[in-house]
Parts: sequence; C-alpha cells; structure tokens
Amino acid sequence: LVVAEIEAIHQASVPTQFYDISRESLADHEGPGHEGWARVLQALATRLDAWADAHPVDPESPATIEKAAQLRAAALEEKRLAAEARVRPPPPTAPHAAPSSPTGPTPDQIAARWARIETSLDPRVYTHFIDQFPTAVEAFDAKLHRTHLEDWAAVDHTSLKAVTGFAAAPSFPALEAKVAAAQADLEAAEEAERLEAKRRRAAALFASPAGTAFRDPLASGGDGPEMLIIPAGSFTMGSPLDEPGRYDWEGPQHQVRIARPFALGKYAVTFDDYDRYAAAAGVDKPEDEGWGRGRRPVINVTHMDADGYCRWLSEQTGAPYRLPSEAEWEYACRAGTTTPYWWGRQITLDQANYSPAGRGKDGRGKTEPVEAFEPNPWGLHQMHGNVWEWCADHWHDSYRGAPTDGSAWGALAALRPG
Repeated sequence: LVVAEIEAIHQASVPTQFYDISRESLADHEGPGHEGWARVLQALATRLDAWADAHPVDPESPATIEKAAQLRAAALEEKRLAAEARVRPPPPTAPHAAPSSPTGPTPDQIAARWARIETSLDPRVYTHFIDQFPTAVEAFDAKLHRTHLEDWAAVDHTSLKAVTGFAAAPSFPALEAKVAAAQADLEAAEEAERLEAKRRRAAALFASPAGTAFRDPLASGGDGPEMLIIPAGSFTMGSPLDEPGRYDWEGPQHQVRIARPFALGKYAVTFDDYDRYAAAAGVDKPEDEGWGRGRRPVINVTHMDADGYCRWLSEQTGAPYRLPSEAEWEYACRAGTTTPYWWGRQITLDQANYSPAGRGKDGRGKTEPVEAFEPNPWGLHQMHGNVWEWCADHWHDSYRGAPTDGSAWGALAALRPG
C-alpha cells in the first residue's frame, strides 16, 4: 500500500518529500529489534531509486508546479461540494417526538472524510482533521502526513537539489489565490453545515413535550444552564378580583396566546452560573449577603446585569438567549393551572421559601439552593418564593392595554416574585 501510494504521488509530479522520508525512516529503524522494518524500508528505498530513474520528473517546471496547485485546489473544491451536499432539509419530525441523543460521526463517515483529504499537501488540513477526530484510527495517518509535510518544508532545498536534482517549487501567486479561494469556499460551506445542524437540533427540541431538558455547550468549555421546553398554548393572565392577597396591578385578567414553544431555565440563575459569566466578561461579582454562593440563586443584580448574562450566553452558544416576557414567565409558572399557586390555593413554608405577610418574620431569612422544593408540572423549580426575577417588560400598574401575544410590553424591565 505504501509503495502504491508513493507511485501515485510520483505520477502526480510531487514525489520528492516521500522519497526523502523513506531515507529518514530507514535511518530511524536501524539497529537491534528493527531488522524486519529495515528490510522492508531498504526494499522500498531500492524500488524508489529504480522508479525515479525510470520516470525522470522536473519538479521546477511550470507545468509540474501548476499541476500540483490544481490538485490542491481540486481537493479543496471536492471537500466544499461534499460539505454542501450534507446540508439538506431536515426530515419530517413526528409531533411531540423527543430529540434523538446527539451522536458523533460513524467510523464510515470519518473514513469518507479521510479519503477526501488524504492527498492534501497542506499540513493544516491534517491538523484540522486531528482536532475533529482525535481518537479515530485515521488520526494516526493524519499525524504522519502532517509530520512528513512539515519535515519537507524545513529541508534546505538548495542543498538538496545539488544532491538529488530536486528543489522546492517557486511561488505562483495566481494559483495560490485560486487555492485560497477554494479554501474560503470550503470554510463557508462547513459553516453553513454547522448552522443547518443547529437549526435541525432546535426544530427537534421545540417539537418535544413540555419539560424536555437540554443544555447548550459553551464555546469556552462546559455547558450552559439547564433549559426546559415550554409548549405553545393559551392562558388567562392575571388574578381574579376575589383572590385573597391580590394586588391591583395583577388585573384585569386577559387571555394571552403563546404561539410558539420557547425554553426557560429549569432553575433560577445560580451564583455558579453568574460567577462564571462575571469572570469571563470581566464584570463585578455581586454580594451574597453572607448567605452563600454556589447553587443558591444569584442576588443583587440589576436588569442590565441580567441582560448582559443573556447576551454572553448567546455569544457562547450561538443560540438566542434573552429575558422572558412577563406573560411568558406567568404562563410557565402556572404550567396549565389556574389557582394562585401551581399546587393550589394555600402556601406553606414546606412548599416555598417566603416571608409570611411580607414582614420577613417566621421565614428562613435567606435564600435556599435552587433545587429545594418540588418543581411545577413542567419541571420548573421555585417559580414561587426564594427570589424576585427579572422580566423583559416595562413596569405597568395594571394590565390594561397589555399585549395578548405573549410579547414583552415596553422597553424597560419588570420584576416578578419567584
């Protein structure tokens, strides 16, 4: 196989680096324990000598140089077309079908990608392949190819020509520009493939049942917060006039239709979540009032702080993160129920962390970890109690004139009690 590959490369008028490599390999495998390899490599070197004598090639001729550059451009074009071919419309998704678990490429797919690049003369192509598939069997071959090409680039070609008759190819700007353009086209096709894969994943997720969980990977490493799918639907926003403890700004009640599914954090944003953002973005970490950080909900953050965290998540994941509208928040909090609390009409300290009568007496006096207490029917934790939470809406003293489509009302922020 090695000889066949070398002969094929020689026919493409680019044999010299492999010729030189066979000599280096022979030297590397001399000595005790390598007799078998030495015999094989000696036979290979002898065959190469005979082949070179029978097929003289001038690697400095314009025709040879142009052919080599065209081969590189053709290989890049083939990769670009293959990447474009993989960007196809998604197959129909069954209603409420949970997304399949993400899987990597199969061994056959990796082998097919290797077949498309294994004749490249650009070491960067092999580096990219190794980064993508570090544990694939083909990664070993990619490392060998890359090492051979890097070694060839480091050779003193002036001295080499005096000994072997071969020299490095001169630069042809027009052909190099063609290769660069082909590389740019390939990168654009691969980016389109990545975007299409994200679109397909989002389509599958948002066709899933309420409460389906997912986490987006962060570009800096690790995963973002755990998110839950909230289904499309309608609900009555606000509270009835006769509800005990009702505030005036909780009415009038009105129908709201959420036309599309969306995702909401399973838990309130924790200190762990926010501190990671603060360290990455270079912003101040908020005080915890001595109650503890970690899995407790972050406190002492402004609306601008919360919005900055959402923007950072969007940059890190490539997915659009934002604060929910007040209507989306209440819809998710109710989770299909119509009572003052998702579990019923009464609340106790066994069900939520709050201060009875709002006076701070008889309560816990500090926040609790976000996993405390039972989640609502859609899997969301602590939608009642523990902390107030930012929404995207402007504050209004009633719901008169409020949107009925679930969108945010105005440009400033409203707080909702958790």
